[in-house]
Amino acid sequence: MWVNIKSEIVCFEPNVPRVYANMLNIVVRSTDLRNLQDSIYRYNMANGNQLDGYFKWLIHDRHFIVWQRLQKYSPLTFEVPLFDLHEVNLICSDLVNPVKN
Repeated sequence: MWVNIKSEIVCFEPNVPRVYANMLNIVVRSTDLRNLQDSIYRYNMANGNQLDGYFKWLIHDRHFIVWQRLQKYSPLTFEVPLFDLHEVNLICSDLVNPVKN
């Protein structure tokens, strides 16, 4: 799987790196954007909206884009997204060496 990481996280609270790692684990385990969205929703409900508190994400034009909030639950985010993932990377993540005819 290829994830386009565009910036580093800013640790304004001790939980930020752990929550970010959990989000990346959810991304790696997802099979498509719908599954990713459902997995994030379930994680948020089970863990007190931790992902919502530190990050903002958008699914647009078959991309999953994540920004870090300036502070917990802030409506403002850093200008540069943390990462950008195209849906094809989720769908084809299990293809290591495609068969050539």
